[in-house]
Amino acid sequence: MEAYGKGLALDPGFYNRGYACNMLGMHREAIAEYDKTLKLEPDDYQSWFNRALSNHFIGEHHQAVADYGKAIALNPGDPQAYHNRAMSHVELGEGRKAAADMRIAARMGFGPARQWLGENE
Repeated sequence: MEAYGKGLALDPGFYNRGYACNMLGMHREAIAEYDKTLKLEPDDYQSWFNRALSNHFIGEHHQAVADYGKAIALNPGDPQAYHNRAMSHVELGEGRKAAADMRIAARMGFGPARQWLGENE
């Protein structure tokens, strides 16, 4: 939360516009706004996570995996980041990597990961 606050202190508009664009399905525009936030605050977990989400939605799965990796490095305790990265791995045909991330998320108690593992292993 501290990193989020620092990012907002630098320029609250970039992250907020990115989030709004994400919610409206304007993912390329969201990515551009998150890029601006990350130039000012490269350790902003939420911007990495949300940029990864936007990249996933536009089919940029390699970039989504990389962005989720940055998010996970900043906040390794968020099971949804592992789950979402796994879904990008699935889109890339990387089943082993997807299963590994899903297992981590499942061990953290994330229900959708447990369900996915039950259906796919």
